Amino acid sequence: MAQPLRIDELNETLRASGRIESSHAMQLRRLIYANGTVNQEAARLLLGLDRACSKKDPGFAKLYVEALTDYFVWQTEPKGYVSYDGARLLIDNIGADGHISSSCPDCGEPIEIDVVDRRPEPAEDVFHVVVPARSWWDDIVFT
Repeated sequence: MAQPLRIDELNETLRASGRIESSHAMQLRRLIYANGTVNQEAARLLLGLDRACSKKDPGFAKLYVEALTDYFVWQTEPKGYVSYDGARLLIDNIGADGHISSSCPDCGEPIEIDVVDRRPEPAEDVFHVVVPARSWWDDIVFT
């Protein structure tokens, strides 16, 4: 019978492949929440995996947000807030340069954006709309 996978072994495997599949996200969730809480080591592991793996299943994104919120907001002092040290760690890791691959939710056209020095490139292609695309025309008379 195979031994259960340890979190450090899974971390090494995922970093080497650069890919996190749905089954990996579930394994990570079981290992990270094995004791019911997220510890600092697990939070740092998730931050590192996010940087190291270019292909990630949406299940990893859900775990990433849940686990980091649990750790930084609810399991460290002051509860309900992100500490200065926690904020610095998040900014250093999440604010790093990177690449975003997505698609337009309206037409399905691929969108590729590089983030360099915390700015989108090409900058002229990026904008933010507060309402969902399906509601853009709801109040066109008033705009």
